[in-house]
Amino acid sequence: MGHTLFPSDIHTMQLPASVVFAWLLLLLALALAALCFRRAWTILVRRNFAEVAVRQGQAPADPARWAPYAAVIHLVAGAVVLASVLAALLGLAPFSTWSSTVGLTLWIYLFALHLLARRAHVQGKRDLQSRPGK
Repeated sequence: MGHTLFPSDIHTMQLPASVVFAWLLLLLALALAALCFRRAWTILVRRNFAEVAVRQGQAPADPARWAPYAAVIHLVAGAVVLASVLAALLGLAPFSTWSSTVGLTLWIYLFALHLLARRAHVQGKRDLQSRPGK
């Protein structure tokens, strides 16, 4: 009896939950990197500032002013997440390293976008109040 590609007890084999979780996280990280790069592309190439520093559904007074900052946030986050995904796929980083890098990058990304939106809207209100003729 030789070795076969599919063992005879294939119906009793189980896929560990940790493997499923790791692949799901890897695919979600890849989607996050794609989203970051798409938003950076929209800002830098298409010059569409509709999603720059949006807060409570409202764009700031001057979204073009804040667009370079938003583009840098998107590019850096996308590059770090993509590097983590590639390191995981190439076996250069253990699960704990690449998953924590993706998680930390996600939180920093969201926090940086929140701070940018807050700053853009506060600065926009200050600019409106300091205009002459008010």
